[in-house]
Amino acid sequence: VNQANGLKERIKNRAVLLEKQNAVQDPKPFLFDANGIAVIPNWEERRETNAKLERLSPTGQPRSLSISAAPNGRTIASWRSRVTLPAGTYRFAAMAKAENIQSPQDPTGTGAGLRISGRERTNSLIGSSDWKLISFEFTIDQPQQVVEMVAELRGTSGTVHFKEDSLRIIKVRK
Repeated sequence: VNQANGLKERIKNRAVLLEKQNAVQDPKPFLFDANGIAVIPNWEERRETNAKLERLSPTGQPRSLSISAAPNGRTIASWRSRVTLPAGTYRFAAMAKAENIQSPQDPTGTGAGLRISGRERTNSLIGSSDWKLISFEFTIDQPQQVVEMVAELRGTSGTVHFKEDSLRIIKVRK
């Protein structure tokens, strides 16, 4: 009986998720300023394991998207935003701050950092650091593609803060 109830609950949750996904309209192409820079909007939480995700606005500090590792075990969690980009080479960049991040090696990415969904991360914040610029370069070969931007923490302890107004995409080449 408990297994049947669990299965019913998972099916119900999946139906809700599919309805949400189908309700999303085709995204419009992302708009860049004259310098080829665009701030990324509409960040959503994603947890693969237990973690604390918060939007923080401490007095005198920049507004940030934060991810804190669960107190025991491994954490994989992220803030994500989907954008539509034309063909070209781009840099996904942000100011990030690390607090006591510990992480085993992970082929997708170690510690905290930036990437796009489906790709391995080339940047990594481990330990503690003040605000520093991190970035991830990628190329879109198709005429237009929806890309999911990922600001994440993969670790066993610590917290990362991503300065919200610094999460941006920069055109490198057309």
